[in-house]
Amino acid sequence: MKKRISLLLVLLLLVSALTPAALAADDADTTEAVPATPEQLAAETLSTIGVFRGTGNGFALDRAPTRLEAAAMLVRLYGAEEAAQTAFENGEISHPFTDVSGWAEPYIAWLYANSLTRGVGENTFGSTRSCSAQNYAVFLLRALGYADGEDFTYADALAFAADCGVYTDGLFSGTFTRGDLALMTWFALFCKCKEGGTMLLQSLVNAKAVDADAARKLQNQYQNDGVSLSKDGLLIASSKWQSALQELTITVNIASNSPTLAGDTITLDKEALTALAENDGTGRVLISTASLRTLAEGWSETYGVKNGPFLFESYVKGWTEIDFLTCDYKLDTDAAVKELLHQLLLRQSGEIDAPLNCYRNGKLFSIGDTYVEVDFDNQQLTFFKHGQMVLNSNVVTGKLDGHQTPVGLYYSHNKQTNCVLVGPDFRVFVNYWISIIYDVIGFHDASWRSVFGGEYYVNDGSHGCINTPDAAMKYLFYNLDDNTPVLMYGRNTWYDVNDPSASPVTKDPIHGQTAK
Repeated sequence: MKKRISLLLVLLLLVSALTPAALAADDADTTEAVPATPEQLAAETLSTIGVFRGTGNGFALDRAPTRLEAAAMLVRLYGAEEAAQTAFENGEISHPFTDVSGWAEPYIAWLYANSLTRGVGENTFGSTRSCSAQNYAVFLLRALGYADGEDFTYADALAFAADCGVYTDGLFSGTFTRGDLALMTWFALFCKCKEGGTMLLQSLVNAKAVDADAARKLQNQYQNDGVSLSKDGLLIASSKWQSALQELTITVNIASNSPTLAGDTITLDKEALTALAENDGTGRVLISTASLRTLAEGWSETYGVKNGPFLFESYVKGWTEIDFLTCDYKLDTDAAVKELLHQLLLRQSGEIDAPLNCYRNGKLFSIGDTYVEVDFDNQQLTFFKHGQMVLNSNVVTGKLDGHQTPVGLYYSHNKQTNCVLVGPDFRVFVNYWISIIYDVIGFHDASWRSVFGGEYYVNDGSHGCINTPDAAMKYLFYNLDDNTPVLMYGRNTWYDVNDPSASPVTKDPIHGQTAK
């Protein structure tokens, strides 16, 4: 087993040391390799010493870790996994939590017995809840021998962890993932414990939880890499940084989800990267999170759009400006900073994407991947569910004589069957009804119509509802959930159907049909 672990570690060391140029020199395999991420390298390395484990879907680095997974990591970082298993099997330890069972019980019982967890309630651990960066920082600080309430508080756990070299703002921003957990654990292994100044990795060796030879190779890898964390950003050994700078180039793609927004490609070359680094006087350079954030905010200011129309990818029209939904298009600067830090951790040339995202009222805005689009100009209803188009149908919307169907972003609700709709000049029976605007405007079948779509709505439209063919309406009723976004848009003003130049119909539709 020792030989197998050692070989794996040597392989990882070799892979992480290879530059893109070295990889390109091997022309035996022309397959383009996907660059490893810092999280992948950390997870793979930690797995060789049994600290980080995979799931049924591999390492699953992109999803949030659960509190159970984080708790299991804490037990391993105490070097107590085997002891916990034995004590639980012998009935020496237990826990009061009703939401903990199976593989997790020994871990939680050991933590509970050692007063290292209290759960989220008297009998609830919160097993399936996500673990945040702050939650995990507390776990790592405990593993380093610090006590919350004595050495730090939960509120200042991240700041305290940053002082210890476990955390830095920017690298672990956004949704905390299993990949982040692995990377934070990697840096924690080389932080000093509170008592005795021993590194956490060495304490695991002392507890006989990690093989000494394997630990020595990890220590060599860490020293060879020359990167550590500080509260201000990344600290990189000056010699390593200067060596990397000779060929290091980071390309930033200022991209958008719509081709109607201007994008650009920015190259961070040797000169630009040198300007980001500050000598700390100890043989290291600091790449500060603050300097990277300033850079990203400048890109956002240059390429972003303020108070512009929402850009929507219509099924028929393609990219369309929805002017009644105004928003700001700007970079997610936290995500851009995180991507830059990842690339600098690797110190390998590469590309990162910095998309322009839509924000409304200061919050990220999207109608999601499940929604209904009603295109008045083309008299089309399109239903997307989980990103897949599941229904496209001709419809008839409100007559353009004052009965126009209102434009806007609404939400489906109040589905009913076998309804009688009553108005000033009508009383009709419908099989299916879905409310959109209050309980006045909605989707419903229209047995009195034999033709849908086209330009019938101009002079023979509805009283405001969306008349939908029977089969399409039945499908919509049984597949559309309440509170699904419904985007209704179009010119919606009367025109002479005999004048082709006046028609708003899309002449070259991307998909589906047009009103013609």
